Amino acid sequence: MSSAIQEFHDYIVHDVMATIPDVTSKRMFGGYGLYQDGAIFAIITSDSELYFKTDDTLKETFKEYRSHPFIYTGHKKRGPVEMSYWLLPEEIMEDREKLEKWINASAEVSRKSKKI
Repeated sequence: MSSAIQEFHDYIVHDVMATIPDVTSKRMFGGYGLYQDGAIFAIITSDSELYFKTDDTLKETFKEYRSHPFIYTGHKKRGPVEMSYWLLPEEIMEDREKLEKWINASAEVSRKSKKI
C-alpha cells in the first residue's frame, strides 16, 4: 500500500473523523473500508479519494453537490461498473456537524442493505 494512501487514511480517520464515535477502518482491495458500529459507510480508494455509501434517495443529495459515483474498473472480464459509493464533497468533509450526519446516513444505508 502506498504511503500516499496511508497518509490520506490517517488524515481522514485520525483528524477529519476523530470526534465522530465508533469509526473504524480496515484495509481492503488496495484502499480502506470505513465503518461505524460495524456498518461500512465509506471507502478510501487506491487513488486517495473518499466515497460514501448511497442508496437511490441519498444519491440525490450527492448529486446536489455535483458529486459522482465510484466506477470500479478492476474486473478483468467485465467493463467498468458503477458502485453505490459517491465522492464525498469537500465542503461536507470540512463541516464536522454535517459530516457526522452524512456518516450516520450512509451507515444506515449499509445496515438497511444487509436486511434485504
